[in-house]
Amino acid sequence: MKARLSQAVDAAALAGGRALQTAGTADNAKVTRDALAFFDANFPNGAMGVTVNTPTVTVGDDNTSVTIAASASVPATLMRLFGSDQLNIAVRSKVAREANGLDVAFAFDITGSMCKPCSKIAALRDNAKALVDSNRFGAYWLLSAVWSLESCQVESRL
Repeated sequence: MKARLSQAVDAAALAGGRALQTAGTADNAKVTRDALAFFDANFPNGAMGVTVNTPTVTVGDDNTSVTIAASASVPATLMRLFGSDQLNIAVRSKVAREANGLDVAFAFDITGSMCKPCSKIAALRDNAKALVDSNRFGAYWLLSAVWSLESCQVESRL
């Protein structure tokens, strides 16, 4: 029974992780809805006489992980001889999305049109620098820069 409950929790965690990834923003309600729908489809309450408590769905503070915890009470047959009518089982599953390592390519227009007015090229430089400095793409990413239409080279590895 614990294996079946674990399978349902794993499926729910994967569904919640997928919802978190595709939501665009941290939509915890959608994550919870999707996770519980998958859990209920895989382990409906009352199946095989098992009483299932509503699973808890937790989205990590950084919005890159989903944890599902569930518990159930299983009626005991043989254990009744020893005074125990039910067995309590609990399982937990966590899925995490890792967001490191990304290839980023910039195409910089440095032709004369960018200097009419020349604040355009300054804005391009400032915004490109701000993106690189933000480290938005994780600890490691490869930066490529295209300076003209005729050549392309890797400028630096961050």
